[in-house]
Amino acid sequence: LPGAAAVGVKIKGASHEFMSIQHVKEDVLELILNLKKIRLKVFTDDVVRLELNVHGEKIVKAGDITKNSQVEIANPELEIANITDMAGSLEAEIFVMRGMGYETIESRESEKHEIGYIEMDSIFSPIFNVGINIENTRVGKMTDWDKLILDITTDGTIEAEDAFKMSAKILIEQFEA
Repeated sequence: LPGAAAVGVKIKGASHEFMSIQHVKEDVLELILNLKKIRLKVFTDDVVRLELNVHGEKIVKAGDITKNSQVEIANPELEIANITDMAGSLEAEIFVMRGMGYETIESRESEKHEIGYIEMDSIFSPIFNVGINIENTRVGKMTDWDKLILDITTDGTIEAEDAFKMSAKILIEQFEA
């Protein structure tokens, strides 16, 4: 199913992912892993640039990202980083886009990016987990019926019922080919 995710980041004071940032508890690699957890709805097909500009001692959350009319953040309470000193700051540009499935850095077309741009693998799927359970059911005097129970966990950007309907539509299209 289609979804949205971060595809790259540019962090002030960090030129690669194996660095640390002064007065920030997490290193750049941990920041990138936390940015991957942000769940988004993107309303355009283009890459959108989001800005994060936080100063002073605090817990940086996804809700601190500057609001943008093309993007909605589904989990604003997600902790991204901890600034440990009043002199500390975290300035970053987060690049997000729509897509499907899982996309590695290697599978993307090689584009020229700005200096300091760090690419990241992206998980676009809005579905976290799908569980299936089959129970015996009685209908009237017949006892050999089965009841199918689906447990769908989403990231909040799509309702479970809508995800099921979209999946069923895709499956029917595949069988019609």
